[in-house]
Amino acid sequence: MIFKLYGAEVVIGRLRKRPAAISHATVVGAQHRETMLSERVKLSGEVAYLPWVKFTGTDNHFFGNSGALAEQFAEWGVGRGVQLEAIVSYYLTPQLSIGVGGRYWAMWTTDAATNCTYGAMGLCDATPTPPQFFRTVVEQAGVTVQASYKFNGSGALLTK
Repeated sequence: MIFKLYGAEVVIGRLRKRPAAISHATVVGAQHRETMLSERVKLSGEVAYLPWVKFTGTDNHFFGNSGALAEQFAEWGVGRGVQLEAIVSYYLTPQLSIGVGGRYWAMWTTDAATNCTYGAMGLCDATPTPPQFFRTVVEQAGVTVQASYKFNGSGALLTK
């Protein structure tokens, strides 16, 4: 599964039912917040809403484990999504911190269709078949580990 957000490709989990790709997505309402829980511990989090996600994909069916293609179904549609992320960082020094956190992505279709575009030995009857409407959902949860070092407070490079 490949999601393209702002031109960057991010490999994401797998669909509940079939492989596919989200080709375009719009992110709005991203909120990033940070708070110091103690002198050395910082909590940061981010929430983003995807009001528009474009879905395109192909569902391939094979004859057993032979690798021979039996049927091929084109899939397309639009939907929505959300991203949640939280990280707890510990400052080893004022410049060096390490952190661990988690990220959750969810995207779902609100309007999607599929149809058989190829069928070996008449499996699809008339090719292509009329579109059939369906719903698909993608979810992923992951763990993030990070390290950060600040060279100095002004952002300028250090010199000798």
